[in-house]
Amino acid sequence: MAKDQEPQSSNSALKRFGVVVAGAILLTGSIASIIGLLIQVRPFGTNTSAAPTPTVPARVDCGGKQQNYTVTKGDIPARQLTIALTIHGHRFRSANGAASSQVQVDMRCDNNTVKLPQSTAVRCNGVLLKYNEPFAGPGTYDGVMPAVAAGGSYTISYTNGRGQTSSVSLKAIPAPVITSPAQGATVPTKTPLTIRYVPGGDSAYVISLSASDAKGDSVTGLTATDGGNYVLNPPPTFVPGAGTITLTRASKGSANPFSGSPFGSGTATYDEVGAVTITWA
Repeated sequence: MAKDQEPQSSNSALKRFGVVVAGAILLTGSIASIIGLLIQVRPFGTNTSAAPTPTVPARVDCGGKQQNYTVTKGDIPARQLTIALTIHGHRFRSANGAASSQVQVDMRCDNNTVKLPQSTAVRCNGVLLKYNEPFAGPGTYDGVMPAVAAGGSYTISYTNGRGQTSSVSLKAIPAPVITSPAQGATVPTKTPLTIRYVPGGDSAYVISLSASDAKGDSVTGLTATDGGNYVLNPPPTFVPGAGTITLTRASKGSANPFSGSPFGSGTATYDEVGAVTITWA
């Protein structure tokens, strides 16, 4: 009887072997399919092509010269911008005597005011100038920064929305130093007063003078050559008490063009201030 069952065992073994072989074939086909898919669908990290370097357009539409509105684009080329600088050097003094300058930049494109979307775009010597939009008139970039001594520079920089910076520098002129009357001196209100100061040393410089008294009356003298002295005639309305005498030095002309900058065009109005507090008698 044992010999009669032997063929059945052999047949079962052959069937099991066939199933195993068929499964292996199916498994091999599935692996090949998966590999094929992996080859076709590449992960994002395998894309090694370099991204193009951002460039500033050759020209930006700023609305045209006949329109009057505010441009809010951040990628305007420097050569398309017109800037007007106003710098009042040594305008303010702190309690410890440190001087500060007032800086203003009027930026235009096609004669339209430019309000850049990036808030850190305009600086002077690294100090941020913030956009100021008055109730009436064009907006400007304004700021107060440490005063620059003669021989140094006020450097205005503009950074567009693509991170590219353009700048222009204006050489600092010497601030007036009044030698007479001295700080805290008592001076007459009824007779002419000669103000003496250190000359600026350049024939292009001009001097103007202003004075005030304790009740707010003031007088402004005519512009004169920068020769080292200036005669002040106090007005009859001045009263005894605290007062101030201020000298302002500037280059001839109220708006001086500068050249050699990356900007399309520009002008600069720049002056330096020196003052003493006195007592009118």
